[in-house]
Amino acid sequence: MMHRESCECSTEGLEIDRVPQTMSVLEKAQWEEYYPLNAIDNRNAGAPVEFEIKGHGEDFLDLAQTYVYIKLKITQTNGTDLANDTQTTPVNNFLHSMFNEIDLSLNGKIISPSTNTYPYRAYLETLLSYRPDTLKKSIKASNLWVKDEGGKMDTGNPHQDDKTDAAYNASLRARHSLIKESKEVELFDRLHLDMFQQKNYLVNGVDVRLRFNRASTPYCLFGTADGKNQDFQHDVICTQSASDARYHQSSQRIIE
Repeated sequence: MMHRESCECSTEGLEIDRVPQTMSVLEKAQWEEYYPLNAIDNRNAGAPVEFEIKGHGEDFLDLAQTYVYIKLKITQTNGTDLANDTQTTPVNNFLHSMFNEIDLSLNGKIISPSTNTYPYRAYLETLLSYRPDTLKKSIKASNLWVKDEGGKMDTGNPHQDDKTDAAYNASLRARHSLIKESKEVELFDRLHLDMFQQKNYLVNGVDVRLRFNRASTPYCLFGTADGKNQDFQHDVICTQSASDARYHQSSQRIIE
């Protein structure tokens, strides 16, 4: 079904004799890094993280190229490092599973729906958008993505090394090895929000505010020992965070 204001066009594959067009409306692009508005308070591990991305004078913001960076570690609730035999492990797609909702505001007006489904959307879009080899390499490094094996979603012992044992879960062991003994990990990815999934730039002069609302610890951490849930004994501590935004400067004739 065509939009009533849409016009007909050809396809590039049939324009055999046409000279390719030259893009001349953008003069340059640049990256800028923004830091949280609120100081990271390790005494309150569940505090939200907020960023404000400024709308530069005549520059357009490329929302599809906006990234979030988180440096974190998992500790005991008293702040001490994890013991070597601790079973607590992050769930899959950990960067996005840390947050149950991201509030998006434009010039002070919230435009994102109030739901707690952000980690589910991020999981499905990641799973369906990349090839398996990409998920195992680059997405594993950026998101802490290691997909759980079928039938072993409830297996909670990452120290089980007997492959013949029903409790053996290679994916759980892989994620646990990255955070054990409170090792710091760095995660970096784009956001799974509607406005950040399209190619159009945001017009100049619009300030963007992002509020990352933390998910509960039992939601994003998994681990059991002797039938007792260990999730409530540990915290996810963000030691550093930033947001990288890409701006495009258009030629003066476009602005005029």
